[in-house]
Amino acid sequence: MELGLKKLFVLIYISAMGCAITAQTIIDVPIDYSTIGAALNASSDGDTILVGPGTYQEAIGLPNKSIILASWFLITQDTNYISQTVLDGGGGSNVINISESVATFPTVIGFTIQNADDGISPHARFNILNCHIINCADGIDYEDGSGGLCKFNVFENNNDDGIDLDGGVDIVIEDNIIRNNHDDGIEIRLQPYNGPLITCIIRRNFIYGNHEDGIQLIDYDTLSDRFFLIERNLIYNNDMVGFGCMGGSITNENYEGASILERIFLFNNTFVGNNYGVTGGDSLVAVNNIFTDHPGIAMKNVDGGSIVSYGIYWNNGTDFENSNMDNPYIILSDPLLDDQFHLQPGSPAIDAGIDHFIWQGDTVLNLHSSIYNGTAPDIGVFEFIPAPTNILTPILRIPHRFQLYQNYPNPFNAVTKIHFDIPPSRDAGFVNITLVIYDSMGQRIKLLYKDKLGSGSYEIQWDGTTDFGNNAPSGIYYAVFKTDRFSQTRKLILIK
Repeated sequence: MELGLKKLFVLIYISAMGCAITAQTIIDVPIDYSTIGAALNASSDGDTILVGPGTYQEAIGLPNKSIILASWFLITQDTNYISQTVLDGGGGSNVINISESVATFPTVIGFTIQNADDGISPHARFNILNCHIINCADGIDYEDGSGGLCKFNVFENNNDDGIDLDGGVDIVIEDNIIRNNHDDGIEIRLQPYNGPLITCIIRRNFIYGNHEDGIQLIDYDTLSDRFFLIERNLIYNNDMVGFGCMGGSITNENYEGASILERIFLFNNTFVGNNYGVTGGDSLVAVNNIFTDHPGIAMKNVDGGSIVSYGIYWNNGTDFENSNMDNPYIILSDPLLDDQFHLQPGSPAIDAGIDHFIWQGDTVLNLHSSIYNGTAPDIGVFEFIPAPTNILTPILRIPHRFQLYQNYPNPFNAVTKIHFDIPPSRDAGFVNITLVIYDSMGQRIKLLYKDKLGSGSYEIQWDGTTDFGNNAPSGIYYAVFKTDRFSQTRKLILIK
């Protein structure tokens, strides 16, 4: 691929992700330099180090330069390059180290990081996107002064935690899959900290199958300057607690439900099949959440200055214990989830949430009506998507086979058109069709079409800036076209 075209793809992707980095020079590994370390040493601010497929067993220290370190995934969007480009710790040292002297927000994109003490040990802020971090001790062990953006990654089968936060970490953890780690999915230690408010945002993640808690907060018995926003996560089938609070710097979960004083907002999450749902919190506001199928207790020791409102509780061993429940707004009914935890027609969660919530004199939730369907937000992680009303445009030609074409334009900044073919059928001339838009985490964003169609060539448009309540962010999406016997997927790039 020519250098100019490579640079164009780099700029498109970084623009879509919202990262303020511009590509100056592209350095190829192993063509220009045989090792990643040598390429980093030779780089300058704004450069992109593009790493070809292979296994690289070297300890990497990111320099104090505003660089992008990426696999070929960056320029192709082919996820196969993530598994084919491996940074291996050899069973010992950390794979990537970021010292406290790094002040430039470097970005890491599109690698498998494996077989190490810590996959990444950051002491300064950085961005990590579209990586798989597996078979390490901690996937990422964020240390004091670190943080940044952690997005579109998979943390799996790490021997301790998927993500570990220690000290003052200001971070956004969103759109990740955090599964089957041997301790917690996300572990956060609240060591003493006083200073500018640290914000920890955990949103739109799938957190499941971890051997202790989905998310665990560990208190050090002093109030620190931290704030937690935990919203739109699907937290299910973790062995112990979906969201657990422990006291006295203790990490081994005992379901105590510690009286953590830091403010925690828990909005529009779905908790399913953990042993316990939520334990602890003395300043926790839980609104618009679903709790179902917990053998133990769904909500324990959420007391003190906490409140639990606008929630659905169903088929738990015990729904509430020693928790401040806003009983008029609690629903004890089956939420009618499908096997992907989406709301089915008739669910009591539909339009049953709240968009504006005040607690102790503060407005803690204020959702614009454009970000939900219907008259009010739904309860739980996913908004119910009603049957589509889009009108297909027939194209006058007779197709010979099923085909989903690449959308055009692509990338697009508002509206794109999606074209598909249905060949003649022996089944009374009609075929069951679905066309669905998914985000990069596999979450269903928009059902564009679902019905029977006869043979023909059709076109339908998707307006990514207005569908799903003006809330479709820039990024990678997928159009999935299915019939009873055929399925095809195309990648869409939205840049707003």
